[in-house]
Amino acid sequence: NGSGSDDGGGGGGDGDGDGREEEGHEEAESIASSAVTASAATPPRLPRYHGVGRFDLPPGAFEKIVLLNDTIVGLLSASNTKAFAGWGHEEDVRQRGYAFLPQAWHGAGATGRERLESAGVSFSMREYSGQRKRDDETRNWGASVELEEAQLSGGTKEALTEVIALVRGIVPPRYRKVVSMGCLMALQPNRHNSNKYLPLHADQPMNEGFGVVIVTIVIRGGGTIVLVDEGDDGTDEEVASWSFPCHAGSAWLLSSHARNKASHGVLADGPNRESLNLRFGLHTAGAGGEFGAYDEVDRHWEWGAGSDKGRAKSGYG
Repeated sequence: NGSGSDDGGGGGGDGDGDGREEEGHEEAESIASSAVTASAATPPRLPRYHGVGRFDLPPGAFEKIVLLNDTIVGLLSASNTKAFAGWGHEEDVRQRGYAFLPQAWHGAGATGRERLESAGVSFSMREYSGQRKRDDETRNWGASVELEEAQLSGGTKEALTEVIALVRGIVPPRYRKVVSMGCLMALQPNRHNSNKYLPLHADQPMNEGFGVVIVTIVIRGGGTIVLVDEGDDGTDEEVASWSFPCHAGSAWLLSSHARNKASHGVLADGPNRESLNLRFGLHTAGAGGEFGAYDEVDRHWEWGAGSDKGRAKSGYG
């Protein structure tokens, strides 16, 4: 593979963002046109790839998840000290934010920020260093909110519990242990804001692309999800690509190989797509451990293996 987030790649802000966007959009459309396509009727475990899935939320649960998403968006939009972060180069109109569950819900006895920092997560793009890295971290923490139970509508916890049960029924067995309320490390609202394309990318596990299992719930607007596995260097793996539709009220998830060694992107049906990511579990830095970042993810990408085949750049949601 040699590269690597949930919804986009090619962040940078060095002035050529629009050119990269156009080129990437054309590439993703070309891939989607020739990819193996899973229909809307395909069972939750999508064919041909390990760890990717899709499901529809029960209507009642989806209604509560929409309220949860809108509450987070409202808290970030109304705050004098909080603001959404961009997804890539400085002119990017797409936005994302982060929210952490009430401590009583996850039972970790720490804030969301404390949980991430204690695990060694750097809340910035891996490519950044120095002041640019510090500025990116400041923007991302500034786009984050610690939720209080009183801010959430009745039934929110129960709706999340329903989603967790559905995800646990789809992911490979070894990943089920991280799919729980206690391991739900962050909720991430995403807004396309007139940009219909989210570039191919992979989520960098020790940066803002954290999460062992990543679930994306489509809040508003449909689209086509595109996944590409270029194969690891030094192997005879062939390039594989596939796509599937997702509509408002449905969700898709990445775990195992689909999360670790494939890039993914979104071709939205309209300009105002919104989604909410649920990021479950954290990798441990380096090699070793049950979910070591190097063993699980980094070795497949240029940032970890020194490959020049990489296509994606960072952890967009």
